[in-house]
Amino acid sequence: MTMIAPNLQNIAADQAAHGDGVTASAAETRHQKLVAQTQKWVAMTFYGQLLKEMRQSPFRSKLFDGGSGGEAFGALYDQELASRMGGSATNKLVDAIVRQIEGNTAASRAYDRQIRNARSIQDSLKGTSYVSPDIRA
Repeated sequence: MTMIAPNLQNIAADQAAHGDGVTASAAETRHQKLVAQTQKWVAMTFYGQLLKEMRQSPFRSKLFDGGSGGEAFGALYDQELASRMGGSATNKLVDAIVRQIEGNTAASRAYDRQIRNARSIQDSLKGTSYVSPDIRA
């Protein structure tokens, strides 16, 4: 069995084939929302922490310190800078996280589909008597 890398077209086609009723445009919208949320998450957890540590570094220069204004508004500047860094168009970290989440989502949908199929088979067999293969009449 070959593994197909999850992407928008594969996910939408898989959902449409199994009656999930999701079109390609809905999958794209969900993908765009996931990318936007992941960009915010990466900006605050990764870049925000990085900038905070850089600002508190003992090796920072007094030449570019910014004085009392830099102290007062440095955190706001770091927050804005982090959100711009996280929202950049070529952010490989965001792409990798989104790819991982979408892959896990596709795998969980496939697992749920298998469980539904197994339950429908069990429901169709209810009321019939089971004969063990070793006991033959």
